[in-house]
Amino acid sequence: MPALTLSLAYGQPYDWPALLRFFAARAIPGVDEVEGLAYRRTFAIGRGQGRLCISPAKGALIAEISTKGKADEVSLAEKLRRLFDLDASGKRIAAHLKRDDRLSGSLKKRPGLRVPGVWDPFELGVRAILGQQVSVAAASTLAGRIAMKFGKKTTKGHATLTHLFPNAEDLGEANLSGLGLTTRRAATVTGFARD
Repeated sequence: MPALTLSLAYGQPYDWPALLRFFAARAIPGVDEVEGLAYRRTFAIGRGQGRLCISPAKGALIAEISTKGKADEVSLAEKLRRLFDLDASGKRIAAHLKRDDRLSGSLKKRPGLRVPGVWDPFELGVRAILGQQVSVAAASTLAGRIAMKFGKKTTKGHATLTHLFPNAEDLGEANLSGLGLTTRRAATVTGFARD
């Protein structure tokens, strides 16, 4: 697998640990995970697929990417910038929020909070369906079961990141019985995949 390293700059302040806590709570078994100060996931982009590991450095996030096939570096960088809200201006956000008395105290306690993004809109839609009336942990477990059964296996080389999250074509006619979804929720997922 060829290796690619991207340095993704961001403006200060930036609360990386808060983003990691958000992603850790929602990690899909086999697809993404948080360990220490690193976020890892499998991905497919264009004709390429692989794994990435992103961790902090001074003023930037460093993404180490292993791919099979040709990976589009520009698309990868754009997805990562959106996923981790790297283009938001922390100083402009703080200047705006300081004007609100209710928010200014929270801003002092938690500077640099960012809005977590998503890797793929379809993946987010499936997660939203799975998360209705269940805990975040239960939704992640269900998403992991779907990934393990219907997601493509990644190339060998990692003990825990083993599958890609399935795309709409993978789930449009999928039989989701036996995974712990209600009949209605399974129908909603497959209907969403077909639309």
